[in-house]
Amino acid sequence: MPKIKIKTSLKNDIEEIKEQTNAKLDKDKISYYEKSKTKVIYNYKNNVLTRDNNEINMIYTFNKNKETTGKILIKELNKELNVKIKTEELKQKDHNLEVKFIVENQTFIYKIEVKEN
Repeated sequence: MPKIKIKTSLKNDIEEIKEQTNAKLDKDKISYYEKSKTKVIYNYKNNVLTRDNNEINMIYTFNKNKETTGKILIKELNKELNVKIKTEELKQKDHNLEVKFIVENQTFIYKIEVKEN
């Protein structure tokens, strides 16, 4: 798996979190660690975002213009929450990605931008 440099951002109505990091890329997946020690995997083939850290494991599936169910496991409580996800936009070009989605009446925009070496 080649290592690449990426820029990521997650924006909602309240804040925007931007990071630059190294990622591992294979044919269908990109994986990286955020500064918060959260491991992030995005599967381009089935549009699944997985985020995992000491507190939570989150799995969101994106399907444009359809409602899907995301799962959030709160590890300390061993409790799983289901949230409704409405994907409004899903743009992918090569390994660059932009997803606009709504969870619990809050709009998010998630981006991955592959940097040229």
